[in-house]
Amino acid sequence: MSKLIKDITDNKLLQSRESGLKDARELYSMKAHGKNAGMDVFSWVNPEVNALAAVLKSMPFKVIWLATRRQVESLVNDHQDALDSIESLVIYDSAKLSPNFDWLAKRTSVASVYGVKDAMELLSAMKKRERVFLYSLPVNNWTPVKELIELRLKTWN
Repeated sequence: MSKLIKDITDNKLLQSRESGLKDARELYSMKAHGKNAGMDVFSWVNPEVNALAAVLKSMPFKVIWLATRRQVESLVNDHQDALDSIESLVIYDSAKLSPNFDWLAKRTSVASVYGVKDAMELLSAMKKRERVFLYSLPVNNWTPVKELIELRLKTWN
């Protein structure tokens, strides 16, 4: 009987570990969503700043980035050179730009709005072919944000 219990416990442990690794791959890595309105679309839940900087530097096209204020601040503070590939930036969780974004606004199109719906409305006017559209999601409560973005993306063509 104890051998059976040990086998069941080991099996549950392996399934749990496998599930955790799957969640980590699916939730916290950049995901490709294919083409939309001539752009390559990607999403990323709470990107780690060093990985985000490396990805931005490696993009083959200019980037249109939808992000949280905290994500932009992290990139501005740690990897300003990664911002060179960003053509347009919309911050969707703050209606006011920080003064440390002034230099960035001189180099690229930067907007700051409060709310995903307004951000997506603004982005619909900024979309261009042969671009990368990256939307990064907050660490907490990211599912409703993702759903709003994906709903709006369905109307882009």
